[in-house]
Amino acid sequence: MHELHTTHSWQFLGVDSIQPYNQLARAAKSNIIVGVIDIGVWPESQSFNDYGLGPVPEKFKGECVIGDAFTLSNCNRKIIGARFYSKGFELVNGPLESFNRTFFHSSRDSDGHGAHIASTVAGSLVANTSLFGIGGGSARGGAPSARLAIYKACWFELCNDADVLSAFDDAINDGVDILSLSFGPMPPQPSFFQEVNSIGRFHAFQKGILVSASARNSFLLRTACNVAPWILTIGESTMDRKL
Repeated sequence: MHELHTTHSWQFLGVDSIQPYNQLARAAKSNIIVGVIDIGVWPESQSFNDYGLGPVPEKFKGECVIGDAFTLSNCNRKIIGARFYSKGFELVNGPLESFNRTFFHSSRDSDGHGAHIASTVAGSLVANTSLFGIGGGSARGGAPSARLAIYKACWFELCNDADVLSAFDDAINDGVDILSLSFGPMPPQPSFFQEVNSIGRFHAFQKGILVSASARNSFLLRTACNVAPWILTIGESTMDRKL
């Protein structure tokens, strides 16, 4: 099993100041498809509005799979695909209903982690936002005009190996350009050749898909994961402000 990981990130990183690498036309950027394997999405969030986006790229072969509180209308030109996987999790842990927790047997996020990750990666520009009236401004993801394909393979903060591999297979076949994952194995880190994430990501790498993953590094030594050489590993760092 794997566990989930997790402001003004893009200004801090200088994404918009990197010249000339960020000068692609919006139309070119909007053809980029980011697959997010996580715990789902909350499609009603303004971060997933499709204002100004053109038709879904023809190269995308994915589906918008319906389920609990998730219909075809929940996909748009921003969320262009949505799939979910629970067979592996339920085989190991029992029926989802047995946890006595709120869940949606669909791509809808009941936790908030998946929507947070998807909006951080490719959330649309949303003006006049704040946290209870504090820190007002605009919110956006790193690539606000990119498309999102959602693969829900995690339930109750845990991700089953079989479900994750199924999500990898579908994402590769659907034609995503980038895969973003914010979960990983619990310490100690297994061998690259025995760890499901590393194996699935290698298959994606072979198909020319960039795989980005969180390191989950913390104050404890030797806690970093997702560090195989074919993965773009993103670690925690310090910020230039206090909260």
